[in-house]
Amino acid sequence: MAPTVEEKMVVLASKLLQETEAQNVSWNVANSGEISYGARAPHAFCAVLGAGAALVRNIDGDGAFPFEFAALNGVGQEIEALRTNSRDREPAGEFDQLLLDLYTAARRSAFAVGATLDDLLNALD
Repeated sequence: MAPTVEEKMVVLASKLLQETEAQNVSWNVANSGEISYGARAPHAFCAVLGAGAALVRNIDGDGAFPFEFAALNGVGQEIEALRTNSRDREPAGEFDQLLLDLYTAARRSAFAVGATLDDLLNALD
């Protein structure tokens, strides 16, 4: 049986997390580039992939649950989205943890957290 759209979205999120952690995919603040999702910065991050893009955002802007993961077409229209189930500070399941991890990795990529911390540490040496 062919995978469902929801299953494909979970696989996409998982692969994006792996590739982001390996520094093979980079993210930008979603409303700072070509694609504007209308989210309050810096709570939405976008990675352009082929003819489309992926977006991960914190729905209420507090950096904690809930999160949303969306696939966008080539003109920036959302074609599919999944939200976490959790409304608390703790993940409600594996998918919630996946989106928390993806959001964190996307934020760190968009803000070049590793390089910035290296620069700050080097300035103290």
